[in-house]
This record gives sequence, structure tokens and C-alpha cells, in this order.
Amino acid sequence: GEHQVAEVINDARSRLQASGLEGITISNFLTDLYAAQDDFSGGAGGSGNYGALHGLSAGGGCGSLAPISGSIGEVADNSSLTSAMFCGIFPQVSAQIRNNPTESWLEDIRNTGTYQSSAIYGDFTYSLTEKMNISAGLRYTYDKKEFTVDTGYRSENTFLNTISAIGGNAQPLGLAYYNGGLNLEYIRQTQNEDWEAISGRFVVDYFLNEDSMAYASVATGFKSGGFNSLSFAPGIEPSFPQEEVINYELGYKGDWLEGNLRLNAAAYFYEYENLQELELVGQPIPSYNLRTADAEGKGVDIDLLWSITENLFVASNYSFLDTEYTAYQVLEAAGETAADDKTGNPRASTPKNKFNLMAEYTFDLGAHGDLALRADYNWTDKRQEQLPDEDIDAYYLINTRATLTSADDTWSAALWVQNLTDQEVNGSFKGPASAIGSHTMWRYPPRMVGIDLSIRFQ
Repeated sequence: GEHQVAEVINDARSRLQASGLEGITISNFLTDLYAAQDDFSGGAGGSGNYGALHGLSAGGGCGSLAPISGSIGEVADNSSLTSAMFCGIFPQVSAQIRNNPTESWLEDIRNTGTYQSSAIYGDFTYSLTEKMNISAGLRYTYDKKEFTVDTGYRSENTFLNTISAIGGNAQPLGLAYYNGGLNLEYIRQTQNEDWEAISGRFVVDYFLNEDSMAYASVATGFKSGGFNSLSFAPGIEPSFPQEEVINYELGYKGDWLEGNLRLNAAAYFYEYENLQELELVGQPIPSYNLRTADAEGKGVDIDLLWSITENLFVASNYSFLDTEYTAYQVLEAAGETAADDKTGNPRASTPKNKFNLMAEYTFDLGAHGDLALRADYNWTDKRQEQLPDEDIDAYYLINTRATLTSADDTWSAALWVQNLTDQEVNGSFKGPASAIGSHTMWRYPPRMVGIDLSIRFQ
């Protein structure tokens, strides 16, 4: 729980304090952060391979490793990035944490926005014959958005200001919010944009008889674009385009066996253009941004509901879905390369096959009410997650439930068991740490047993 996490954090911090290494983590972070950015000192700090580190003073703590300009970047050039961190960044960070541990993290973000959406639409159904109908609809949508984001760290942020800068200039980088090399105060970014689209549907349905019908449809959908909340790296677009999808479907719906058996089936194919996917991307400061991709998928859904007797009811579903990215936006400005291109891969968290089966038998207990015994079986095929080496194996879950309901339907009591066979199932590898390749995951609950009591007032 939270207390256990706090104990681990406090223990780790006390160990770092005892060894004189408190602040080593943030020092590593800052060293990599400044080294990855352009030298903001205008050449005053020298030149080399470590960017903005040449604009930071070693403060005399690095001795002969910084003989010319005295910059931390020079130490990295002459020795190593690790040496530069230990003699240049770490002493200043450690001193600031000791001297002012509670007032050194003043960084803020504030978002405001105005969103307007207008639409005009119409829909109709026309009977061509007694058995055939056509339906059609059209919609025009216009969205306009204004988005403002204030990010930055304040001038009173002594933690950042304490790190010595060559020429006495403040460092143009924050710990949490990257300001693109701009000034120390708040950075205001305002975006205005509008999107519009025409979407619609066309359906033909045909009644084979009184109890069954077939249909064919084509439909399009639209989701307006928007704005990423942080311009955390050069080259990252502040806005993202609208999402559009077209779906083709053939289906059948029918009742059999005097209405005791119902069968629904559908086959479909869809194509996404500019599919919006929220992901944590970027180095060294990951930030949530929406990337766009094109994708397609084809699938089949089959539902079966069968009242075999007055007491026994069975339901089942099978679905097949095969997806593929046909184009994928690689964010080079966020440190991604061609290896991050997922074109040709399936969409994350989309198993090809899923199957479930449920059966329920009800016993008539006369004056004592009804007892319903239910069991369901769910099987999910293997699937790929966000990273290529994060596959979720196929799994199954069995749940059971026994419900006793009073004859007058005023109360009920149920005993249930979820995950009857106590399967160890990985749910997903999704999470913020995916931006740095960490295998963050969550799991389905183990076997759980419970009782539900219900009272209905009439």
C-alpha cells in the first residue's frame, strides 16, 4: 500500500543521506537533460559534444578537468559525463537539497481552453418494398478550439537558480516542464485551429421472413483534432489532425425455434485515417502526446442466445479481429527512430480471437423462490502490447454464481466465485514507464469469493 511505498522511499533516502549521495538521482537526470540540449551560452562556455553543459559553471569544484572555460561541458569533453556530474552538478544539487529541501520545486502548468462545436444533420428510412428498406444519413460538423498552456518554473525557484551558470545567466530548462530553451519565467503558448468534416451512413436491410433479416451498411465517423499540452521538444507539432474512419459491414439477425434461439452475425472491415493514440514519448523528459497513425481491421462477430428449456439458458459469443497499422507517425524529435515504426504491426491490445460461453439453470423452489446456478467461460487469444517484446499470452477465466431469489422477488442472496481456477493472468503492459522501455504491467485479480445481498422496496 501507500505506507509500504513511503517506507521504501524513506529508507532509500536515509541510505543515500548516510552515504553522502542524496541528490544523485536528480543530478544524473539534470546532467543528461542539459547535455542533450543546445548550448544556450552563445559559445561563452566553449564548444564540445555536451550541449548546454558548456553553459554551466563547474564552480571550481572540478579543478584541472575544467582549465579553460570552467564549464561542466568541458569536464565531460576532457574526462567523462559521469565525472562532470560528480564534480560539477552533484555538489550544487546536494547542497541545495540540504539547505532548502521544501521550497525548491516550484514548477507549474495551467491549461485553459475554449471549445465550440456546431453540426447539422439529417437521417431517413424509406421502404422500397415490403421486405426491403434503405436508410441514409448525413452530418456536417464544424469544431473550433482555442487552447492556452502556461508552463515553466518561477524565478524564485532557488533549486535551479543555484546551479552556477557561466556569465550569470539563468538556466533555460526545467525539471518537469521543458521550455524549449526559452526564458526562466512562465511560457505561454496559445493555439487556435478548426476542423470540419462530412460524415454519414447508408444501410440496406432485407427481411428474409418474419423472424430474420440481413443488412449491408457503410458508415463514416469523425473525431476533431486537438492540441498537445506541452511543446516538450523541437519538431513536436502542438496540434494533431482530425481522426476519420470508414466502416463496411454485412450482417444477419434472426430468431429460430419459435423464438427460443437468436443468432446475430456480422462481418466488417474498417479503415482509420489519423487514428489518435495518446502515448508517453520523449527523452529525456517523457510527455504525454497524441500521435497519429493509419490503421485497418477486419473481423467477424457471432452471438448465440438459446433458451433450451424453460429452466436452461445458454449464450455464447465469438469474435475475430485482425488489425494492422498501415502508416505510423515516428516522432524523431522525441528520440524515436525507424525501429519505432509500427507499420505492418497489429494494434496494441487487440487479440485476434475471443470466445465466451455462459450457461444458467434455474430451479423452481416453489414457496422458497428460485435458485439460479450460472457459470461462464471466457477465453482471450494472445496479443501484442505497446513494445514489441511485450506479448500477453492467451488465457481463460471461469466465473460462477449461485443466486437465491425470494418468491415475491423482494430479496436475493448470491454466492459468487471469480477466476475459479485461480489463473495468473497478465492484463496489460501499458503504463507511463513504456516511454523508457520499462515493462510496467497490471494483473487480473486472483480467485475471489464473495456474497451479495439485495433488498428491493416496492
